[in-house]
Amino acid sequence: MARSDELKEIADLWKKKVRARDWPRAVIEEGIEKAGHNPVELMYGHLLAYFHFLDNGELERARDHIRQSYLFARSLSPSRYGYWIESVSLEYAFILGRLGIATQKADEILKSVPLSRTFEAKRRRAEAAILCCKANGLCFRLIERAEASWRKKYPDPVPDTVQAELDWLDDLKEVARSRIGTARHP
Repeated sequence: MARSDELKEIADLWKKKVRARDWPRAVIEEGIEKAGHNPVELMYGHLLAYFHFLDNGELERARDHIRQSYLFARSLSPSRYGYWIESVSLEYAFILGRLGIATQKADEILKSVPLSRTFEAKRRRAEAAILCCKANGLCFRLIERAEASWRKKYPDPVPDTVQAELDWLDDLKEVARSRIGTARHP
């Protein structure tokens, strides 16, 4: 996938397992700006921005970027960009559930993504967020399974990027506790 120098710089940080919250925001924004009308670059740039804002706790901005990434991803060829389309779709379903909005749309998006071991933990995180939004206690079990998937794949010490995933799951647990209660789910 061709990328601007700015997006390559952020991709290199990702590969080096630098947490998304520590990526330089100005470089991400410049990369998106330089992407012009290239849907692949725009999909990728907005995906990187999503992770950056998600990891910084700026959920509304994260949602705006993953929505843009999702729209560009849907315009791409599934045979060539299926991996990216699935990844972006799962993240979009997650943020909709995490924010407690558009759960029907989040369900539809989730159902459109084929089951895959590649995205097992991300799917469970998205499913848990949607169930949490619906105040369904099963979300706790899915959060635990997502955590177990990450820990199995990356035993201690976990890379910073995986720690971010675990932190997002902890945040989701707190949201679930506030929506569902702690009596049955400590």
